[in-house]
Amino acid sequence: MGTLRRILLAEGFQSATIPIVAVTLSLAVCWCVIALTTPAQAPIGRWKRANEAYKQLAEGSLGVKFDPKTGDRLPLAPLPKNRALGETALKTALLVLTGLSVAIALRAGLFNIGAEGQFIVGAITAAWFGWWLDLPPAIHPVVVMLLAMTAAGLYGALAGALKVWRGVHEVIGTIMLNWIAYYLVTQWLVIGPLNVTTLMGESGATSVNEAGTPEVRASALLWPLFERPNRMNAGILIALWMAFLAWLFLYRTRLGYEIRAIGSGPEAARAAGIPVGRRTVLAMFLAGALAGLAGAAYILGTEKRYAGAAAGGYGFDGIAICLLGANHPLGVIPAAIFFGAVRAGITRLQLAPVSIHKSFADLIQGCAILFVTAQYLFRWAMVRVARRIGPEESQERA
Repeated sequence: MGTLRRILLAEGFQSATIPIVAVTLSLAVCWCVIALTTPAQAPIGRWKRANEAYKQLAEGSLGVKFDPKTGDRLPLAPLPKNRALGETALKTALLVLTGLSVAIALRAGLFNIGAEGQFIVGAITAAWFGWWLDLPPAIHPVVVMLLAMTAAGLYGALAGALKVWRGVHEVIGTIMLNWIAYYLVTQWLVIGPLNVTTLMGESGATSVNEAGTPEVRASALLWPLFERPNRMNAGILIALWMAFLAWLFLYRTRLGYEIRAIGSGPEAARAAGIPVGRRTVLAMFLAGALAGLAGAAYILGTEKRYAGAAAGGYGFDGIAICLLGANHPLGVIPAAIFFGAVRAGITRLQLAPVSIHKSFADLIQGCAILFVTAQYLFRWAMVRVARRIGPEESQERA
C-alpha cells in the first residue's frame, strides 16, 4: 500500500496520467454528445450511431477495418499499404513541431500565440526557395528547411525583441504578427509578386482561388518513406528528431537551463547573472524556427506550393498540443499523435450513415484541453485516494 501511495503522489506519475485521463474523458463525452444529438429520423439508433462514428474515426486514422456482419476488428493492413496511418503521420509531424514551438517559449515564461504566423512565414519561404533554388535532391530540402527556419525564427525573435526593448507583451505582439503574416502572404504575395502567373510572365491571378506560388522543384520535396497510397514522408522522422533535440537542449545544456530559469523567475535569473533579455529573444527565435519548420514540412511534404487558400490552424493547435503534453518536449509527441489521428480520421465521419461535420474534431480537442486545465482537481483526487490507501509518511517512518 505504501508503494502505491508514493506512486499516486509522485509528480511524474500525475503529470503523465492527467493527459491520459483527459483524452479518455473527452472521447467519452463526445461519444455521448453524438448519441444525444442524433435526430429521431436518423437511419440508425443513437448508440449505434455513436459506435459507428468511432469505428469510422478509427478506420480513417489507423486503417482499422471491422467485419460488417460480426463487427469484429480485422487485422491492420501492413504499414507500407496503410494509407490512414500515413495521413496520421503527416498531420502528427506538423503538430509535433508547432507544439514544440509553444513549449520552448513557455519554458521561458513566454506564451507564443504566434506559431500560426511563424508557420505561414516558414511555408511561404519554403515555397519560394523550393521553386527558385536549383540544387541536388540530397541537399535541396535541407537548405530550404534551414532557410524557412531562419525566416520564421527571425519573425518570432521580433516578438521577443519588442517585449525586451519596448515592453510589448508577447501575447499582444504575436497576435498582431499573426495577422501581419496572414495578410502579407495571402492577400499580397501569393496573388501578386509570388503568384505563379506573375512569375511565369503572364497576368496575375484575379482571385484568391486562382492564387498560389509555383510548384517547388521535385528535388526539394521531402523524401517519401513508402509508395502510394501511403503518403508518409521524412517529415515525421524530422519532427521526432527535433523533439529529442529540444529535450536535449532544454535539460542537458547551459542555454536550456538558463531559459528554464527565466521561466521559473526572471528576476531571480537576472540576479544570478543570466542575460534575461538575450535569452528571451533566443527562446522566441527557437520557437519561431520550429513553427517555420512545420510550415516547410507542410509545403515540401504534400502541398508542393503555397495555395491562395492554404490550410491553417496548425499553429493554434500547437497551443493545445503543448498543454496536453504537459509543456514537455517529449510529452508533445503522444499529444500530437492523438490530435493527428483525430484530424486524419475526422473526414470519414461526414459519410453516411454517421454524417457528422468535420468540426467535431474541434469538439474532441476542446474537451481534452478543458479536462487538462482541470488538472488540479485530478491531483486533489489522487491525493485523497493516496491518503485513504496508506498511512502518512511520518507514521511509516515511525
